Amino acid sequence: MQSKIVLGIIGCGMVADYHISNFLKINNVEIKWICDISRKALTRAAEKYKLQGICTDYKKILNDKFINAVIICTSPHSHYQIGMESIQAKKHVLLEKPIALTREETHRLYDEASKNPEIVIFECSSRHSRLQPKFFAIKKIIQSGQLGQIYYIHHSAIYRNSRPGIEYHPNAKWFYKKQLSGGGPLLDWGVYDLSFHLGILNDNPKLKTIKSFTLNGLDSKSRNNKEFNVEEHGLVSMEFDTGLNYVWERSSHANNETLNQTKVYGTHGGLKFSYLSWDANEVTYYSEKNDTPMEEKFFIAMGNHTSHEHDFYELDNHFVQCILKKEKPILSLSLAVKHLDIIFKALNN
Repeated sequence: MQSKIVLGIIGCGMVADYHISNFLKINNVEIKWICDISRKALTRAAEKYKLQGICTDYKKILNDKFINAVIICTSPHSHYQIGMESIQAKKHVLLEKPIALTREETHRLYDEASKNPEIVIFECSSRHSRLQPKFFAIKKIIQSGQLGQIYYIHHSAIYRNSRPGIEYHPNAKWFYKKQLSGGGPLLDWGVYDLSFHLGILNDNPKLKTIKSFTLNGLDSKSRNNKEFNVEEHGLVSMEFDTGLNYVWERSSHANNETLNQTKVYGTHGGLKFSYLSWDANEVTYYSEKNDTPMEEKFFIAMGNHTSHEHDFYELDNHFVQCILKKEKPILSLSLAVKHLDIIFKALNN
C-alpha cells in the first residue's frame, strides 16, 4: 500500500487555492510542484503557500517519476488534453469539471482511463453533491421506501446577475465563451445536479427521452457582448426507464428567481429541500396519515459541514483515501460520463 502521495498542481487560479490549502492539511501528502502558464499566478500561489517547486510547463510534472498524482485546475478547454496526457503518464488524476467540452472527448478520456484500472481518476461533480450529509440523509429516506415509487423530480435554480465572467469571478472571461467553457449553467452546475438527483435514486434510472431549451441575451450585458455565446437560462425535461420524469432548470441570469429548490414526488409521499451544503438544512416532508394530508418539517444534521470549503476538503481527502485504498470512489468516472452525456444532449437538443 502506498504510504505517501506526491502531488503536482496544474493551474493556479481561484479553484486551485482550495485544493492547495486542503492538500497541505492532509496527512501523507506532499505538494512538490505547482504549475501555471501565468508567471503572476504562479508567483502569487508560491508565495501564499510557501511552495518551492514551480514551473510553467505541466509536462515537467508529468515527466517527474516521483509524482504520484496530479490535480488539474486549468480552464475547461484544456482539461481533455492535460487529463489524457496525465493518464498516459500513469498518474492518479483529480480533474476539475467538466472533464471535456464534447461527448466525443469525454468518451475518449474514459476509454483511456479504462486501459489503466490501477489509476484513481476523479472528476469533481461529487464535491457539492455526494460528499456531504444531505445526500446521505435524502438517499436513506428514499431507499427506505416511505415515499413509494419516485415518479417525478423537479429542480429549479434561477439566479439573477450571477454569471461567471461578469458578476461572479469577473476576471475569468472564458466562462461565457463556449469554445473555452463548453457551456453555461447547465454544464457548470449540471454535473452537481445530476450527480445528486440520480444518486439518491441509487443511479438506477436510464434516460429514455429528453427535451430542452436554452436562451441567452436576456439583458444588455449579454446582448451587447459578441463573445457571450453560452446559455444563461436552460430547462431540460427528461423521462427515464424507471418511470421517473425529471424537470431540471438552471439559470445564471434570468428575469425571475427561484433559489436552488428540489422537489421529490413519490406515490406515498414527497420532499422539498435545497441540496447544497451551505443552504438551509430544512426539509419539508409531505405524507398522508389516516386519510389526512400531513406536512412536517425536519432538519438534516450537518455537523461542521456547512460551506463549500467543506465540500472541497471532503473531495480532496476522498481522492487521497482512494489512492491509499482506504476508500472506494463515491462517483465512478463511468457515471460522470453518463451525466455529461445527458448534459451535452440538453445543450445540443
